[in-house]
Amino acid sequence: MIKRLNSLWGPDEVVNLTGASSDRLLLAGETAVIDFTSATSVPLHIQTVEGLYEIDIMSNTAGTVTNDSAITLSANNTTYSNAFHNFYHGSSSANSHIIGGNSDSSSIILAYSLPYQITSRITTRTASKSSVSEGFTKSTSGKNMVKYICDWDDSTTAWTSLGTVTLPFAQSGKIVVHRVA
Repeated sequence: MIKRLNSLWGPDEVVNLTGASSDRLLLAGETAVIDFTSATSVPLHIQTVEGLYEIDIMSNTAGTVTNDSAITLSANNTTYSNAFHNFYHGSSSANSHIIGGNSDSSSIILAYSLPYQITSRITTRTASKSSVSEGFTKSTSGKNMVKYICDWDDSTTAWTSLGTVTLPFAQSGKIVVHRVA
């Protein structure tokens, strides 16, 4: 029998947080899985410490997008007025190259439109909080490859709960969160 060794960074465990009602602290190396059905908002129920997290959002792509609303992450399960500086870079079947920004948002923008798959790396240090998201989306303008960069313009508020993902319309899918460090 072959026994799997723990990773160098800590335990290599997967926990199912589907239907969780309170936040759970992930240890370095642990992964959480959250399944969602017909949801516009998905609380992650993950307690954070100053660390590095990866989030993968995979949803169905059967719906028709009638607007290009954002997929957002509300840190600490709340919104903060004008606290996030979001910038994006992407390409689509309608436009070969897009660069833009929104410096006055109340949450972290992970992507716009309907995600095929989005991956985000999030740093939750109190003095320096940021995220980088990239992936593929589908919108009214076609299929898009996007990269979003966000800085939380606040060096004093602790990021204690990873937060809630908000989707532009009811979708089903899976969110996987991995605590890297």
